[in-house]
Amino acid sequence: MTDQLDRSTLLGLLKLRGELSEIGHTRVDVALEHLHQQLGRLLHTDYSLLIVHSFSPQLADEQPETLSPSIETTLLEAYGTDATQRTRIGRDWSESTPDVYDDPIVRMTAEGLGTRRTFRQVEDASCHRWRNSAVPDLWYATGMRSRLLTMVPIDESVEVTFGLDRPRSERPFTERDRQFLDLAFAHLTPLLRSFCQRRGLLPDQTSLTPRERDVLEFLLGPLSEKEIAHELGLSTSWLHEVVISIYRKFNVRSRAELMSQWL
Repeated sequence: MTDQLDRSTLLGLLKLRGELSEIGHTRVDVALEHLHQQLGRLLHTDYSLLIVHSFSPQLADEQPETLSPSIETTLLEAYGTDATQRTRIGRDWSESTPDVYDDPIVRMTAEGLGTRRTFRQVEDASCHRWRNSAVPDLWYATGMRSRLLTMVPIDESVEVTFGLDRPRSERPFTERDRQFLDLAFAHLTPLLRSFCQRRGLLPDQTSLTPRERDVLEFLLGPLSEKEIAHELGLSTSWLHEVVISIYRKFNVRSRAELMSQWL
């Protein structure tokens, strides 16, 4: 099999982007569920996960061995077969292993912190990093053999990791698969940022009220203020006051400026 992406694969990727655009950022949970399902279909696996990490901004300039005390897993969700079990195992593993980021494979994922990167992890007993890693314990518990990971920086202190797994009964992921996943996430930062915002995982969202968060999600979409007011059951004058408050908190003067920070 060639390592180059073929035309049908690229067309499938363009179709997925169009579908996500139609769903829109105001329905971020639906969009992410669709993303998991379609990437799983295109890359032939029923196992995927999403992890949100928070870290100190200056860590991007640090060496990998200094990262361990300062990266925190703030959310872990698994999708597909045995999703609940895999989420529980992953959380238990990260919470019960204080030196998890001293693990050689996990440290490898931290290299390049603050930049988008995608790579493969494959079960290989001859691999030095694998032999000395705690990661296989988690994989063996869930029957996994091969993993694709892409890391997407959201802001200076939050990063989203999206992973796809294949069980030991399936062939491992290829370089072609890695290229596909990397290309798939090249333009998905706005969706992931909306997801983090909706879950309250961005530091600069803590000052927003629940109503402001609802309005912000709509402001990042195509609806006019009048249409947003109708959707939320608010008067247009009251909605405009909420919008002005959001602008003030983001230090912007217009909707275009606000969207430029997210899109």
